[in-house]
Amino acid sequence: MAAAGLDRMRESVTYTNTVVGLHIGLEGDAATLGLEPANIWAHPGTDFDANLAAHRADFDAPFPFHFITFASAKDPTWNETFPNRSTIEMHALTDYRHFARWQGTRWMKRGADYETMKARVQERLLADLYRLVPATRGAVRYVEVSTPLTYETFVRQQYGDFLGVESSPQRYEQDWLRAHTPVPGLYLTGQDVTSDGIIGALFGGVLCASAVTGRDMVDEIRKAPAFAAHVS
Repeated sequence: MAAAGLDRMRESVTYTNTVVGLHIGLEGDAATLGLEPANIWAHPGTDFDANLAAHRADFDAPFPFHFITFASAKDPTWNETFPNRSTIEMHALTDYRHFARWQGTRWMKRGADYETMKARVQERLLADLYRLVPATRGAVRYVEVSTPLTYETFVRQQYGDFLGVESSPQRYEQDWLRAHTPVPGLYLTGQDVTSDGIIGALFGGVLCASAVTGRDMVDEIRKAPAFAAHVS
């Protein structure tokens, strides 16, 4: 990596912010709870920069935004397999500095102060969920809290960066962020090869597969019968 200069190249990009999150199991189906297939994006105000600055300075300031998604409501077969159950995934933008004191600690061994912080996160996010989706109040049966340390531990995202490299003009000027690298046998995949999010990660995988196999996997997928039937 160092011999190829990739360590220096990393300094030319900025990484995204991180999040706290809830992974929620509920009693009741989507219709009963008012869960829609669409996602919810919620902000405490219209001045995003001010909201971000306030939260960076004070963890107790409102989270700069919430993202709520209802996976079970998007699955047409969900009720057949899991009747009277629903799931919600909820994330809120935060700043790693609020969690830096626990950097380097082990999972499940971070101490009482960390557990207290997680409890605060859970309380705040559930309050926002009940405000935005009132029918969920009283239906929550399971909650798991994630923090920047969660992403740092389980997906090796330094500082818990949720979406990898920032999607800025400078990022897209980097010609080294491609599936091919100067290191023989080393290929890049995922969202940092393309763009943020699930679709970017999926397409990054396709590009990496193309680089490894020497085949145009994008063209092969486009010509596949299942794909043609889906888009026709």
